[in-house]
Amino acid sequence: RLRRTLSKAAATRPEQASIVVLPFENLSPDPENAFFADGLTEEIIADLSKVRALRVISRTSAMHYKGTTKPLPVIAQELNVRHVLEGSVRRAGNSLRITAQLIEAATDVHLWAEKYSGVLDDVFEIQEKLSRTIVDALKVQLTPEEDRSLAARQLPDARAFERYLKAQQAIYTMSPASLDRALELTREAIAIVGPNALLYATLAHISFLFHDLGVRTDDATLGEAVAWSDRALELSPDSGPAFLVKGQLARKRGEMGAAIKLTRRAVELGAGGEGLLWLSFFCFQAGRIDECREAAERAATADPMSGWSQAAAAYAALADGDLQRGLMHTRAAVDMAGDEPGASVLFLAYALLYAGQDDEAVRALSQIAQSGTAIFGDIGAVLGAMIRRDHDATDRALAQRPGFLSVARADRELSWFLADGFARLGDHDAALDWLGNAIDIGFCNHRFWSKVDPVLAPLRGDPRFEALMNRALEKQRAFGV
Repeated sequence: RLRRTLSKAAATRPEQASIVVLPFENLSPDPENAFFADGLTEEIIADLSKVRALRVISRTSAMHYKGTTKPLPVIAQELNVRHVLEGSVRRAGNSLRITAQLIEAATDVHLWAEKYSGVLDDVFEIQEKLSRTIVDALKVQLTPEEDRSLAARQLPDARAFERYLKAQQAIYTMSPASLDRALELTREAIAIVGPNALLYATLAHISFLFHDLGVRTDDATLGEAVAWSDRALELSPDSGPAFLVKGQLARKRGEMGAAIKLTRRAVELGAGGEGLLWLSFFCFQAGRIDECREAAERAATADPMSGWSQAAAAYAALADGDLQRGLMHTRAAVDMAGDEPGASVLFLAYALLYAGQDDEAVRALSQIAQSGTAIFGDIGAVLGAMIRRDHDATDRALAQRPGFLSVARADRELSWFLADGFARLGDHDAALDWLGNAIDIGFCNHRFWSKVDPVLAPLRGDPRFEALMNRALEKQRAFGV
């Protein structure tokens, strides 16, 4: 009787409205205007993500279908959505024409189609009209707060908006040169509009990335991120992007309780898939297994085609001690990320190591070492030597990278990796030192350290290890989040 009652309740529960905004096609005479079409796509996704009754596929998964020829019903099935918005942008000088159509994917029925024409300064009004039309067509009721949010214009000037969109495209590349370009564009936008919360949050994000990627590791760079995010929140206390950076900064300081609270707030304010991903990672490190799993599941729902969503699912599997499921998700993360080595390949290497597939793990790390990227190249070279148990190669790799260990001291994941690496080498003193450092700066998942991580097995039973585990458990409890 209970099963029948629950089944009936599930069947009668109204399905949440769901949509993917496919990348707008660039029909402009100048192909360089592709950034504008992509940027408009992202802004509409951001607008719709503020409506809690609407499930919106995040940017990463939406951009996965850029230029695709897949039929809409197939796309909708892959993303588990009922509706699809597609459109095009044509920009010639100051003139602008945007077309859009909302489609019920399963039936391929067009619910509406519209053309919007104007000049560049009209883009904000067009964007708001488009978002409201979608909400009305899907019969979603806006709260007063959501209504105000759709009407708000974070950048009141089209010239500044254009620079902001270009800056965002540069940030996604995450190279030192592209971050320099993003910084320049954002400062140009501020020169046009003056103090602005969105632009200050963007500066904070860029400064944080400079530091986090190992490009500029001085305290002044991190201080800039703090100052810019503070100024953003002074102007707009509900700035989701600023709260997201604040969460990252708290994580840098080892304040995992604060990092989780700030990132939760960013998610509430529309941070979407990215915020949920970070929330999942933070909860994994803080030992909050249930919340880690829940955030990973929500991230996968919002961003199903993202390799990062698969990485979050892998972390949740590791937190549960399911090493084979973790390996499955890391393989999927690499497939979704493409051929570019980076974080997804590093996660795969560790999942392979935990699964006992050492040779494959070494090959994955070798791929990263040869990538030429700043921090990942260093990690691949050092950890590859450690996993091979090659003491001489480890010493050479560290000697060739004199700044690597100092960067690792401030990073939880790198401290974790080095603890495993030294344990693999048989250097228990160094392994315990790095494990203690990871705990000190906020990675205190007691169950993972004491029961799951197979590389640390030789340390278990050592009184020094058990003392560290007690410290991890105390810190985990002290977070109180």
